[in-house]
Amino acid sequence: MNHVRSPEDADVHVLLTTQGTGSGGTEYTITLIGRKRFEGRTDTLRYVAGKSDTDQERRAGVAHAIKLGLVRYAAGTPVARHLELTYTAPMERGAPASLHDPWNYWVFTFSANGYFQGQHSTNYQQVYGSANANR
Repeated sequence: MNHVRSPEDADVHVLLTTQGTGSGGTEYTITLIGRKRFEGRTDTLRYVAGKSDTDQERRAGVAHAIKLGLVRYAAGTPVARHLELTYTAPMERGAPASLHDPWNYWVFTFSANGYFQGQHSTNYQQVYGSANANR
């Protein structure tokens, strides 16, 4: 796959939009629009990231959805014979996780900023901070 600047140069135009969910997560809508030899094909996929998902988990989920969507287009090209399909079975319900999380699945966010202004006769300062924890 190669990225191009202009949609007119692409065989498949990938359009990504986001929308907040009621639970505080983000729904990603991925629209694949066929161009040139794929003209007339359009596919729409959705990926929903939870409120406590990390940026890395969100990026991986969106990338996975895009890859799945592009398979249909790649299957009609000469590279199709080089593609392989694998399946990873989900863990059984109640099976212990293979990784130990020392933070017990907590995600912490801290932020701080400030504003300082001064002159010879006056002085003004503001400091803001916040902390958030999600599980």
